[in-house]
Amino acid sequence: MPSTPRPSDLELGTTYLELRISDRCGAARARISHSVVGDRVSVVDQDGCVETAAVPDNAATAQYLDTRMIAAAQHAQVRACVQPRGGERQCTPWGANQPVPVPPPAHPLSLPPSPAR
Repeated sequence: MPSTPRPSDLELGTTYLELRISDRCGAARARISHSVVGDRVSVVDQDGCVETAAVPDNAATAQYLDTRMIAAAQHAQVRACVQPRGGERQCTPWGANQPVPVPPPAHPLSLPPSPAR
């Protein structure tokens, strides 16, 4: 978790919501961390396109939970939302003031080196 929330992030108790925008891909996604089973995360655009993911089990609470990506030609047209289990839906402001870097995914398993030929 960043020490200072960006304008495109939202802290709800221990749950952390992020709006991740990739200018390179022209797409956006939402992700949460420190969630509980039943929490739902969404990325939505102003035209109503939505991708949602729900925390399915306890194992998922210890990981980032990401939505699928949606098209995001302009930052101001997307936002991220979280619906805590039993709580009210809350969202980030529309867009981000600047691009949010999206690092490559971390893979839990590394591939063995290829044999020399």
